Amino acid sequence: MAKKNNWFKFVIVGTELAFCILAGIFIGSEIDQYFNKTPLFTIIGVVLGSIAGFSLMIKIVKNKNNIKQNPHHHNSVDSRCFFYILQ
Repeated sequence: MAKKNNWFKFVIVGTELAFCILAGIFIGSEIDQYFNKTPLFTIIGVVLGSIAGFSLMIKIVKNKNNIKQNPHHHNSVDSRCFFYILQ
């Protein structure tokens, strides 16, 4: 059962990374349509979404390593990419 749980955690991390990137694309595309600046804000959205996604992924991996080293320390990561950007 523990092996299945580890696999599921990787799926969640990958999904959150993809969601952050796709959210950046969507928001950038909407801003492009509003200001009529076709590729500019989409590219900025991809870059910001990628940074947020990878930062969140690193934070989750570090948190998992801290829990393995100190099992009595339970600091769960409950933020998602939009909230992570705002922090």
